[in-house]
Amino acid sequence: QVIAGFDAANGNAEALAHGVAAISVDPARTTGLTGSMLTVTEEMWHGWLAGGALTSQADDLPGLRVPACYLVGGKDVVVDQAKQLDDVRRIPGGRAVLLGDLGHLCGLEQPAVVAGEIANFLRLSPG
Repeated sequence: QVIAGFDAANGNAEALAHGVAAISVDPARTTGLTGSMLTVTEEMWHGWLAGGALTSQADDLPGLRVPACYLVGGKDVVVDQAKQLDDVRRIPGGRAVLLGDLGHLCGLEQPAVVAGEIANFLRLSPG
């Protein structure tokens, strides 16, 4: 439903701003995202949101041979948390970090928290 809403909002700054605010736990930190979304070509926008965003690669995950970490926003209203955790379970040695107070846009909302988790993952990863 969220994906379809964004797909329909292509090129409409007001609708995109409303959509970003709706999926953000801290809308003040994600207002700049709308400007970036307006630069995407219509073909790419619809191609991703009508197909790519809904494409599952879950069956390929068991073949990963590199360390992988999912940062899961506990308040993500775009991607189902159970689906994300199921994906992690499919990856040999996969790791999930639940960011309980963050949402789908956690990298924009709390970049220091996300950077810290990435640094921790890299520090703990073999190789």
